[in-house]
Amino acid sequence: MKIKTQFLLSIIFVTAIAIASAVYVSVNDMRRVLRHEIDSRMNYMVNSARDAAGEDMAKNDIPSLESYITKESSRTGAPAYLFVADRYGNIIAGGNQKERGADIASLYPAIMKPGETGEIRINGTAGDIISYIAPVFIKENGKDFETGKVYAGYDKSRDEGPMENMLIKIGSVAGGLIIVSICLTVIITGRITTPLNRLLEGTQRIAAGDLKFKIKVREKNEFQALANSFNQMTGKLNDYYEGILNAFMIAVDTKNKYSPSHSMRVARTAVKIGKAMNLGERQLENLRIAAILMDIGNIGVQDNIFEKKELLTAEDFIQIQRHPEIGAKIIRNIPDLNGVVPIIMEHHERYDGMGYPGGLKGPDIMTESRVLAIADAYDAMITEHGNRKVLTAQEAINELRENRGKQFDPAITEIFIGILSGEGEA
Repeated sequence: MKIKTQFLLSIIFVTAIAIASAVYVSVNDMRRVLRHEIDSRMNYMVNSARDAAGEDMAKNDIPSLESYITKESSRTGAPAYLFVADRYGNIIAGGNQKERGADIASLYPAIMKPGETGEIRINGTAGDIISYIAPVFIKENGKDFETGKVYAGYDKSRDEGPMENMLIKIGSVAGGLIIVSICLTVIITGRITTPLNRLLEGTQRIAAGDLKFKIKVREKNEFQALANSFNQMTGKLNDYYEGILNAFMIAVDTKNKYSPSHSMRVARTAVKIGKAMNLGERQLENLRIAAILMDIGNIGVQDNIFEKKELLTAEDFIQIQRHPEIGAKIIRNIPDLNGVVPIIMEHHERYDGMGYPGGLKGPDIMTESRVLAIADAYDAMITEHGNRKVLTAQEAINELRENRGKQFDPAITEIFIGILSGEGEA
C-alpha cells in the first residue's frame, strides 16, 4: 500500500474516531443536561402541586384542588399525567374525571416508583415516562401528617424529535468535518508524496546508471535539501565515472598514437545517429560508453603492430581482430556496463556477415553495434592515420554508400548521410 493511501486512511480513521467520540460525549452531556432540566422543572411542578394540595385538602376544598390540577395539566409543556391521591391511594384529583376514586396502584402500578423510567399507558396512549412522586402533608396540632401524594410523569418521547434534529445537525457537521479533513489530507499528502515520488524516481534512475539525472523538487523544505544532496552526490559520482572513462580513453590513445581522441569523436557521432533513430536514453548512454571503450582491447595487442608502416601480415590481422573480445573481457566484470559488452563485441561485425569475431549478419547484429560501425569507419576515413590517405567528407560519404548492405546497415547509413548533409558536411 502506498504511503499516501496509508496516511489518508490513518487520518480518516483518527478523524472519524475523534468526531465519533466528540459526538458521543456531546450527546451524553446533552442528555444529562436535558434530564437535569426536566427534573428541575418537574420537581418544581410537583412541589407546587403538593403545596396547593396540602392547603386544599386541609380545607377539604377538593373542587379547588381539581381546578388547580386541571389547569396545570392543560398548560403548554404540561406533564404526561398529574394526579393527587389521598392517604389510601385513591385518586381525588386528576386530568381524567372518570378515574376519580380509583385506586392508583391498581390503575397505574408502573408509576408507583419515583425517578424510574418505563413505558406507561396514560389515557390509552403509551409513552416513555419518568415518574415523580411527592407526599402531601397537613398540620394538625402543630404536627405534619401525610394526607396523600402527588403523582406526575414526564413523557421523554416528546424530546425525541428535537433530539433527532440535533443529532442530524451534529451528524451533518461531523460528516462535513470528515470531508474537509479528507480534502486537507489529500492536499497535505500530495505536498509530501509528490517530492517523495520525485526522489524515488531519481534514486531509481540513478540506480539504473543514469548519473546525469537531476532530481527537481520545487518545495522549499527538507525534500529540496535532500534532492540537492542527491544531486551533489550523483554529480560527484558522474565525475568519477567520466574520469574513469577518460582514463580508459587516454590508455587507448596512448596505445594507438596515430588516432588520438578517435573514440571521443566516434562517441559524439554515434550519439547523433542514435538520437536521429530515436533510441532510448539507456541505449544512447550505452552507445556512448561503447564508443569510448570500443578499442580498449587494443591493450592486449602487441605494440609493434600499431607502429608498423608497412602492410600488416595475416598474423597481425588475427591479433587485431581479437581486440573486441579482449575489450569485452576487460569490462565484463563491471556490472553496470553489462549492456555495453555486446556492443563492443559486435562493432566489427559486417552487415553481409563477413565481419568478426562472430560472423553475424544483418539484424542479428545489435542496432547499437551497427551504428557504432558506421561512426567508427567514417571517423577513420576522414582522420590521418599513418600513411593512409585521408578522405574528404564527400569521399567518405561515397565510400559509405558503396558499402551499404555489405559492411554497413543501409538504413542507418542513409540516416547518417542525412545528418552530414544537414550539417553541411556533404
